[in-house]
Amino acid sequence: LDAVSVRPEIGGLISKLILDIGDKVKQGDVLFALSDYDLQTEKSSRKIEIAGAKLAVETQKLQVEKAKLNFDRTKELFGNQLVAQEVFDSARIDYDLTKNSLAIASNRLETAQTALQQVEDKLVKTVIRAPFDCTILTRPVSVGQAVSGSSGFNSGTEVFTVANLADMIITAHINQTDVTRLKVDQAVTVEVEAVPG
Repeated sequence: LDAVSVRPEIGGLISKLILDIGDKVKQGDVLFALSDYDLQTEKSSRKIEIAGAKLAVETQKLQVEKAKLNFDRTKELFGNQLVAQEVFDSARIDYDLTKNSLAIASNRLETAQTALQQVEDKLVKTVIRAPFDCTILTRPVSVGQAVSGSSGFNSGTEVFTVANLADMIITAHINQTDVTRLKVDQAVTVEVEAVPG
């Protein structure tokens, strides 16, 4: 008997929960979904942040190009002794500063892209699917309930217990005097008092 306690990896509010005890589901079917409203909002914010960071990188590239042209001209003039050391040093420092600013803008863009990827990874985790063909055994929660994720120190909120009931192993006590009447692959009838028939 393969039984699994189904818990979300991330916390949130249950927005979709249509299955109940006894329902049979196939591997990959949706068991439940968490509200993704906050994550969608964060995703939109991250996309705006990336657009701004890309614009900053392009602007800094132009600033570097401009500073390099100015530095190259000043360097040539300094080589011909047509400008003072101070002017040459100023052009070199401006060029170095713009290169540093480009590196900072590029890092901000990379950080924003990483943050967007993390949000998208969480969005995927808002839909929880059946790990195998199974039957719902327990459902201790309801739609709208807040559940905690299973990451970190917390084991998370159990939403379902599911099991593969295709192959079951029954542990039963048999009197040793009856064991001699048993054979391998013998058909048996199992009766449970709680479920008549």
